[in-house]
Amino acid sequence: MKKEIFEGIPRKEKSRQAVDIIKIHLAEYFQENLWTVVSVCMDNEDWSERLVKASQVELLHSNDIVHDIRGLREMDEYFVPRI
Repeated sequence: MKKEIFEGIPRKEKSRQAVDIIKIHLAEYFQENLWTVVSVCMDNEDWSERLVKASQVELLHSNDIVHDIRGLREMDEYFVPRI
């Protein structure tokens, strides 16, 4: 990932790894929603860590990733992450 994308953003290793995973698995979605993806990953370190662990152990489903990003962005009190 380009260095300038993360300028001014705290360095959180798991969040960066999660952004890279999303970039690889959902390239088109990532480009269309770059700042949403980055902000959700940076604001939700625990979710980012679960995404990284899931990517190492099991097959990731793009629908689950997009569902979680949208739900975490909207902060709906009834939202339940799939990852």
